[in-house]
Amino acid sequence: AATLLITLFLGIEEGIGAGVTLSLILLIYRSTKPHYAILGRLPNTKDYRNVGRFSQLEVFPEILAFRYDAPLYFANSSHFSDALTAQKTAKGDALKLIIIHCGSISRIDATGYQTLQELVQDFHAEGVQVFFSGVIGPVRDFFAKVGFTEEVGAEKFFLDVDSAVSYFQSENADPSLQNSSATQANLKRKSKWLIIWKALKFDEKPL
Repeated sequence: AATLLITLFLGIEEGIGAGVTLSLILLIYRSTKPHYAILGRLPNTKDYRNVGRFSQLEVFPEILAFRYDAPLYFANSSHFSDALTAQKTAKGDALKLIIIHCGSISRIDATGYQTLQELVQDFHAEGVQVFFSGVIGPVRDFFAKVGFTEEVGAEKFFLDVDSAVSYFQSENADPSLQNSSATQANLKRKSKWLIIWKALKFDEKPL
């Protein structure tokens, strides 16, 4: 409507210019507060979905699975930090693990990386672990180049949310219920994901 009025009163060129400008402003504004979701497990499956859109999902009190549906960069890094921190606070003292699902994060710039790094450090200081799942190729490349993979630990990266949850639960099982076979299975699972991560080539197309 605004573009039409400008075109009528000022001319076609001015109307087109105003339309492009307004579109860019709207695009940037929307990117500053993108959609995010808290994930829960569909019963009897390994699939995780948005708890706001699916009913009867399994949510563990000690685990927060958080999905951010946009690239992480300077314009939305504060929103990412505020959203994740708010969800962490809402979980309360029972929280032991945050899983950041990165399947929709196509790129991260320097500001976004600094925000992420500071969050991970703060969470660790509070006794909360941070895992990553579904990290795509370009973001893996970036993490490797800046040393984030080494800083966090390659064993903290998983192909999907369920793998991260299973690993955490096996690591934190009641010692009285563990036996030697369970311990061996856990070691094999850990080795499996380390092998997969190391086998990924950082110059390939996105996963």
